[in-house]
Amino acid sequence: WTARVLVPRAQLQQGSMTSAIVAPIACLVSLLATCSWLFVYTAYAFLRHTPVYRAIRCTSLGSEVGDTQYDMISVNMSGVSVKSCVNPNPYPMILAEWSSEGAGQVFVLREGHERMAVGVVGVPEVHFAPGETRNLTAVIHVSMSTADAFGLMSEDTVAIAAEFRVLATAQPSYLGLSASIAEEETEACGFRARLATYEVGLAACAKAMDELVLPGIDETDATEEDLLEISPESFAAKAHKKNLFFTSLLAAQFSLGVALGCCAFQLLRRRFGQGSRKPRFVADSVPAPAAATHEKGGAAPSADAHVQEVSNEEDPQGAQV
Repeated sequence: WTARVLVPRAQLQQGSMTSAIVAPIACLVSLLATCSWLFVYTAYAFLRHTPVYRAIRCTSLGSEVGDTQYDMISVNMSGVSVKSCVNPNPYPMILAEWSSEGAGQVFVLREGHERMAVGVVGVPEVHFAPGETRNLTAVIHVSMSTADAFGLMSEDTVAIAAEFRVLATAQPSYLGLSASIAEEETEACGFRARLATYEVGLAACAKAMDELVLPGIDETDATEEDLLEISPESFAAKAHKKNLFFTSLLAAQFSLGVALGCCAFQLLRRRFGQGSRKPRFVADSVPAPAAATHEKGGAAPSADAHVQEVSNEEDPQGAQV
């Protein structure tokens, strides 16, 4: 005997529909989560790099005169000036000489803004991590005639200053990708010294030689910080590039996130929309047990269902369920 059972068509297609809709939804949700994380990270990086540059702050630690070599013609001496500097930027910074020939020249300052060139100054390269404090050293090499040297030694104090150029390189990074942005900074630094006794006072710095104010040789406290700043024009240009870069990324990530969210919503709507429709029925056949047979004249199947008549080959009369 063969019985006819009415089974919803949606139930027969459930497995194929689940694999066809759930997999794209999972993929879209993963992409949407990644895009949201990138948007939050980019917004954080944008705020972290605003302002685009913060001036490196330095405090003088002192200066000293090194060995002095005399001969019949000239006098050669060296000295160092050390400052403690902190990098307040959220990215690494490198300070180095502008050229391989040195950072600048050394002058002896006379009354009436008269300058006498007596040597060169060098600045060894220094690497600053974000927020790190390191010592910045200026190495001075002085060479002058013997007559000029003995004349300076006879004075109580001598004002020595150096005007040099430093190459400041910023290394900002985003998602592991770093860039190098170099900027030239011009600065003038100096100190007072007693050459006869090799006494040296604290150093001071300014943006230009005419703005330089040197502390007294007996002063021991550095009351002011020196700032390594960039020009307002350069600051404005770099801030514009930074704002354009991050706002473009934020706009692209937001647009992509909205598009992914709309696609995921449409797939979910299709998935649950199909589940709410009235199911269609089809006939399926299963072997019927002997106790489930209907007697002649019993209830017939619904007229709306599509059924087929099946006869038992072993029963010449046949039966319908």
